[in-house]
Amino acid sequence: MTKIEIGQISGIGRSLFILCLLAGAIVTAATKHPAGIIAGAALGLYLMFAIKVVQQWEKVAVLRLGKYVGLRGPGLFHNCADRRNSQPIC
Repeated sequence: MTKIEIGQISGIGRSLFILCLLAGAIVTAATKHPAGIIAGAALGLYLMFAIKVVQQWEKVAVLRLGKYVGLRGPGLFHNCADRRNSQPIC
């Protein structure tokens, strides 16, 4: 099992997690039902791990279902059903 380091989670992903969690807490407080915070936490966790930021000196080879799709980066991209391999440009 691989260990996820804090550095691997982007600041945008962390911000979206907190935003979804707060929105879920507001919905839970308004409806008096815990479904809002559960849905907010689930959506926030998904966004936290799915959104990646590739640094300026990196490119990412995106593999979709084991087939090469292309290079991405630098910048922001969504990592849904893709597998990525990050390499410095050097």
